[in-house]
Amino acid sequence: MSTDMDEIIMVKKRQNYISWNTYFMANAIMASFRSKDPSTINGACVVDPKTNTIISSGYNGFVRGCSDDVFPWKREGDNTKYPYVECAERNAIYNAHRDLEGAEMYLYSEKGYLPCCHCARGIIQTGIKKVFVLFKILDKIDKWDFSQSIKMFNAAGVTIEDLSLNEDFFKHFECFFNRIEEFKTVFKNIYLRDVSQAALV
Repeated sequence: MSTDMDEIIMVKKRQNYISWNTYFMANAIMASFRSKDPSTINGACVVDPKTNTIISSGYNGFVRGCSDDVFPWKREGDNTKYPYVECAERNAIYNAHRDLEGAEMYLYSEKGYLPCCHCARGIIQTGIKKVFVLFKILDKIDKWDFSQSIKMFNAAGVTIEDLSLNEDFFKHFECFFNRIEEFKTVFKNIYLRDVSQAALV
C-alpha cells in the first residue's frame, strides 16, 4: 500500500527550467528593451554569484532629468548623444546601492559590444570580477576599439565569458524561448477571455 509520502517521493521536478546563466542574461536583455537609443541597445544585470540573486540592472540612456525628446540621439557630427548618455554597465552599478565586491555582470549588447574603457574602470573599481556577454564582436567594427578595456580587465583579473561558446547555455536559452512561446499562448487566451467578457458588459 502506497502512502502519501511515497507519492510525494515519486513526483519529480520539472526538467525544462532555465539555467542561472540564462535567467540572468534574460534579465539583461529585458533591461535593454527599456533603451530609447535608436542606434545602440544595451542592457546589464549585476548578480551575487554566492546567492544567485539579482542586485541591479541598467540600460543605456540619458541621465536623469535629461529628456529623451529634447537631448540629441545623433552619433556623428556636432551635438551628439555621447556627452549625455550613460552606458548600461554603469547604470547597473549606480542602481546597485551596495558593495559589489565579488559580484558578476551579465551584459547584452545588440551589436556585440564589450564594456567601454569608462565602464571597464567602473567594473574594476567596484570589485566586479566577471562579465558574461551573450556574444562579442571578433574584430574592431563600427568606431569602437575595446582593446583598452580588455587590457585593464586582464591586469585587474576581471574575466570575460562569451556565452555564445557555451553549448549548454544555448540549450537552456532554447528552453527560454519555448517558455516564452507558452507564455504568449497563455497571454493570448487571457486577452481573448477578457475581451469576450468586456463585450458582454
